[in-house]
Amino acid sequence: MANVGHTVIEATGAPQDLAALFAHIRATACTSYAFTVSGLLHPDPAPDQYVYWTELSATDRQVSLSIGIKYDLDALAVAGRLAERFPALRVAAFFVAEGDESAFDAMLYVGGRLAYHAHFEDDVCFPLHAAGPDGRCTALVRFFERTPERSAAALDHIDGDALARLGARPAVAGGWRQATQHDDVDLAVWWQPGTADGAGQALVLDAGGASLLTGVDRWGGYGRKECLDAGAAAQRLPELAGPIGQHVCDHAARQAATRRPMAQAGDADDFEIPF
Repeated sequence: MANVGHTVIEATGAPQDLAALFAHIRATACTSYAFTVSGLLHPDPAPDQYVYWTELSATDRQVSLSIGIKYDLDALAVAGRLAERFPALRVAAFFVAEGDESAFDAMLYVGGRLAYHAHFEDDVCFPLHAAGPDGRCTALVRFFERTPERSAAALDHIDGDALARLGARPAVAGGWRQATQHDDVDLAVWWQPGTADGAGQALVLDAGGASLLTGVDRWGGYGRKECLDAGAAAQRLPELAGPIGQHVCDHAARQAATRRPMAQAGDADDFEIPF
């Protein structure tokens, strides 16, 4: 992994095992508070081989370690080393790239062995509601290609109620709900809850065309993705023909408004050949 970001490691288990883990970290993290890439704590690692731990907390049920990554090293390796050293603990790790909450990695170790490692990227991801006055968005809604690893990670790291809250919105047509409610006219998503888990579907329109996601479960994992253009999507889902047409018009208007200042700046009367 080459991204810069931060990792949160959470260990759960018996109080005596958690106490041993906490004591190990405290005893080996000297004045520099740095991890070597091998996952062992060392006071003076080489400049190109360390990540800083930024916060350590503990209760009788959980030890939590927040790590800020440095020099593009994979701080998730720390979780594996700690899990090997303390196999009685359940060790979960979560990495999120700096400035991009839509991309993350999740790992879980049970009995000192890797139970899953799931990578989420290039998913359909958007805020449940528009950003507040402070610019921060609310919970994220995510649609992702379902795999055993991602489905397992979703249980631990994805809000399973986000789609249920979308389903509570008023229907636009034919049971479809408008999922996106923000100013990004390059992305429009409609959501149709299924009668059973794993039977939902979503239509996604962006600058690249349309995608129909079917077999969507409560976590947002889909079983099949079909790529279409906007016209084919309107024919396939006639109840959404009106909203699809409006989105296409809004997108075209935005593109025209973007090109207009560029055309004016390049007007032939104002352009001088520099040679």
